[in-house]
Amino acid sequence: ERQTKINSEAKRKIYSKEIICLENLEVFSSLHDCEDNSQERCGIRFTISGLSRVCNGKQDNTKGFHFKYVQDLTPEERIKYKIINFRLKLIKKY
Repeated sequence: ERQTKINSEAKRKIYSKEIICLENLEVFSSLHDCEDNSQERCGIRFTISGLSRVCNGKQDNTKGFHFKYVQDLTPEERIKYKIINFRLKLIKKY
């Protein structure tokens, strides 16, 4: 049982895709991460199913927020959202 849990968590980390909230530029390591931390970081809780539909282009938004997989951003969007690296590196203006 414990080995199965470890394997599923490891697979989740390997196969997860980062997503970005286009309203506040919060980057989440996965759909699960967003579901777990969106209340704190966005002020509203999102579901994995809603996030997935938006990120896969089947729905425009979830609860008024727009999300994209970071890997699906165009070069122009990467510049617009100031994403300099695929793995959670953002340029912050101070």
